[in-house]
Amino acid sequence: MPIAHAKWFVEDPAHHQADWGFLMDPLTLTMLFASIALAALAAVVTRRLPSGLLPGLSPPARLAGAMPRLLAVIVGITLPILAASGWLLVPGASLDGVPGQDALLIAEAVLGLWLVSGVGVRLAAGALGALCAILAVTSGPVTLLEGAYMPAIALYLTLGSGAGEAAERRAALAWRVLAVAVGVALIAAAFTEKLVAPTIMLSVLRDYPALDILSTIGVASSDMDYVRLMGSVEVLLGLLIATGIGGRVVPLSALGAFLVTVPIFGPVELIGHLPVCAALIAVATRPVTVDAVAGAWPAPIQRWSRRAGARVALGSPGP
Repeated sequence: MPIAHAKWFVEDPAHHQADWGFLMDPLTLTMLFASIALAALAAVVTRRLPSGLLPGLSPPARLAGAMPRLLAVIVGITLPILAASGWLLVPGASLDGVPGQDALLIAEAVLGLWLVSGVGVRLAAGALGALCAILAVTSGPVTLLEGAYMPAIALYLTLGSGAGEAAERRAALAWRVLAVAVGVALIAAAFTEKLVAPTIMLSVLRDYPALDILSTIGVASSDMDYVRLMGSVEVLLGLLIATGIGGRVVPLSALGAFLVTVPIFGPVELIGHLPVCAALIAVATRPVTVDAVAGAWPAPIQRWSRRAGARVALGSPGP
């Protein structure tokens, strides 16, 4: 199932009214509840799988250690391109009419070069967090929620490096926040672009019929049903990634779903999704268990995590 940020390819998403009747439709609710049930079932199944069941999926330790640098470079490459298009952090987040527009776009481009340079990455990550706060003001909190991976990347770059036990605990927390943020971004987009405002996705489907893979393989379905399906699948993926259920398999599968739409939408899709794709790789290359990550959380969450007993990684046990 391809994943697309429909708002990026609609001229004025704000003109598409929310349709709460579509969300509350019995068929839509059935698909949503099915997504939640599948996530719960996956949690039970994953908990009962023996550690090391899929050892071939364990990433090299060197790759996991290099992810903060790789993530900084990928985000750094993206930012100047977005700035040149007049967008702040995500496609479509225009700064037209915002006081200091030119200064903000220049700051975004300079920040990208700073991240690529690798000098003072933690300080650069703080600047990225500041731009995320500006994005929430200029484009609204919903836009920031749909791009929740950006502030999470800023935190990841701040905490995700170093040596020693304390550094490992910080890295575990950064990894968990990144996974949750990617999942939240997927779920938010599923609702704001499909399940609550289906006309946004319907408009994109009319312009890009290749997105309808059911029609491509000869399965008859209405456009509205396909929008329901796309939204429900995104909710399922978001839940699986945010909770860590399915280990590395799920984020890597989501990565493939993001990349498959690049030939359909072109450069905007590629540039816009580079940061989230890099975040998915970072989530997939961190071989930790829920118990290891939970050590970075407050005691009540640690106790819940121990009771749940679900594993984040299907490969080798975490550090």
